[in-house]
Amino acid sequence: MTKFAELSRLPKNGEPCGMVKAYYEHVLQLGTLATFLEGFDFDSRDEIQRAIIDLHYTIYGDPFMSNKKKRDNDPMLSMLYIKAEKLLVNEGRLDKLAVTLSGDLWHKYFAPRIKRERFERMFIVTPDAERFNAVAFRIMQVYGLDYTDIEKLRFFVEMVKARDNFPPSLRRMLYIWGKTKKTGKTTCAKMLVATLNGSEDWQSTDPDYTTTLANEMQIGGFKVPKIASCYCCMMDECFYADMGKTYHDFKRFLTSSGGSARLPYGQEFQWTGFPNYVATSNEPLKTFIKDWNDRRFLSLEFKTQPTEAMDFPAIHDLWRDFVLNSTPREGLGWQEWSEQIAQYSDEEGERQTLSTEYAIEMRKPEFLNKLLNMVDGKSATSPDNQISLKFFVDYFAGTEGYAVSGHRREIEQAVTDVFGERWNGYKYWRLDLLRQQAAMMMTQVNDNIRPLYENGQECPY
Repeated sequence: MTKFAELSRLPKNGEPCGMVKAYYEHVLQLGTLATFLEGFDFDSRDEIQRAIIDLHYTIYGDPFMSNKKKRDNDPMLSMLYIKAEKLLVNEGRLDKLAVTLSGDLWHKYFAPRIKRERFERMFIVTPDAERFNAVAFRIMQVYGLDYTDIEKLRFFVEMVKARDNFPPSLRRMLYIWGKTKKTGKTTCAKMLVATLNGSEDWQSTDPDYTTTLANEMQIGGFKVPKIASCYCCMMDECFYADMGKTYHDFKRFLTSSGGSARLPYGQEFQWTGFPNYVATSNEPLKTFIKDWNDRRFLSLEFKTQPTEAMDFPAIHDLWRDFVLNSTPREGLGWQEWSEQIAQYSDEEGERQTLSTEYAIEMRKPEFLNKLLNMVDGKSATSPDNQISLKFFVDYFAGTEGYAVSGHRREIEQAVTDVFGERWNGYKYWRLDLLRQQAAMMMTQVNDNIRPLYENGQECPY
């Protein structure tokens, strides 16, 4: 397909230049500016925008078109000239046309076509099961991954390759992380993303397939999700330190298949895409998960540096072979495979981590002794035998290292895990029952500690 920039803008004796003539002939066939541009090969929205501006400047400046006597002999040529003149004379009108039309053409026509053609060229090959097994084993050796990690990778790869045949509600985000430096996690993510988009050039990942959470969630004005123009995107350190206001919106976004976007000059259009993301980070997922746990992510930890020194082309070939030769799990539908994956993709969230820490603190002798030193109430239901959630919250508020603001639900869950539910459906726990449980726990603690002090040392408890 011809590039628009290849059209000649050199003056011709007795007729318009090649660019103007091509547009003129297209309009004679009842074509429009949009359909004219659809006949060329564009690699970006900016390229389309420049083409629209260049075309109208060329129409206005062409020597033949500038000659009123010559163009007046053809009403269509005269109309094209007058239209170009109005766009150029009125400040901002040509820019508005270029921005709105290029956005419409790129997101509705060129980007979907380009990503589809690249993808189909890449995945025309027949997967080789033996090759896949060999490559998977090598990846495990080089990067210190295990079979569970390979299964997560395989699920994600097949999810992307399935495109609109994959149920959106089952979509997962691949989260590659590791506190150790130089593990190769970012490089591997780039190779993976490039191949899943049908690109042989892994270096294209940075400009073409890299995005941010703010862009994908359209935080701020005039943003279109990058995933609208590709099948898979990479986000490096994608999550904010505080995901409280964004976390649940992002989870909903992951299971969508499109949305609306606003561009300058009031343009709004509907985009379609599959929110498949590979995230890289130095921090574990539980730092960002705001639920008790979450199965929406496939977490891979790169714990050590690669066991083998490889150059970039070799790394690219390794991951390319993995992607091209991967196949869905035989005999399993998407729902069954997803449920199988969920068994080892259930990630503990920040709330569960906090609750676990509170529960550990409640099992320590300091807290158990506090309960044992209290006096039972006069009767089972008397006010002095009722312990509300506030008692536990106040304890942690006075304990060094704990911040209880906004964590009442986590403390309540911890109390339930350690001592059980509130008594008989009431809003309180019974002190006498709490003290009984504390006594049993202290016995277990002493039984565990006693062997450590058999040499005559005094037990601290």
